[in-house]
Amino acid sequence: FGSSHTARHGFTPAHPFQRVGAMGKAAKAKAGKKVASAPLGAKKQKVQKSTLFEKTPKNFKLGGDIQPRRDLTRFVRWPQYIRLQRMKKIMLLRLKMPPAINQFNST
Repeated sequence: FGSSHTARHGFTPAHPFQRVGAMGKAAKAKAGKKVASAPLGAKKQKVQKSTLFEKTPKNFKLGGDIQPRRDLTRFVRWPQYIRLQRMKKIMLLRLKMPPAINQFNST
């Protein structure tokens, strides 16, 4: 907003897109209330954990832990018949929608 906008309407908001005084009486009343805390007798006690089964973070550096198995199906050299049926499916999908219309699906 320029200076002409404020002069025209006669107000200057704190932020150009912020409404001044947007919070009503009901919202202000709710904002002031606090939730009651739990009673004193109901505190949770800490449980002693055994040191025999302590969890240590894995170390994947050289000489450390073995890395987790990864899903490498994307990089497999698939048999010719599987590649053909996948290519055929994509080709038929592309034929259903002409490229002149499909160009707007990616924007």
